[in-house]
Amino acid sequence: MNYKLFVGIDQSKLTLDAVMCKSLDEKATVHQQFKNDRKGFAALLKWVKSQGNCELREILFCSENTGIYSLNLSVFLNEINADFWLENPIQIKRSAGLVRGKTNRALDL
Repeated sequence: MNYKLFVGIDQSKLTLDAVMCKSLDEKATVHQQFKNDRKGFAALLKWVKSQGNCELREILFCSENTGIYSLNLSVFLNEINADFWLENPIQIKRSAGLVRGKTNRALDL
């Protein structure tokens, strides 16, 4: 599948931090924060659609598997037939190499 938009999502108990890459250029990103609930998921979807001029099937949502915090968003994305990728946190940590004083901003997708 050829995706036009990639949405990286950092999930916590209360919020979702989403970064959208409109192209492979790192500088072509936008950031927005949403609540980690169904209203926030709907707002996330509305924001993504407003930022990118493409169909839902051309968007890939990516996130770290945070267990209970990522479950509800995964169910929501599955219900709307969106493509999403949950990555193992250990795999993400290893892919970044040795990083001291890591912040989530340093690893934004």
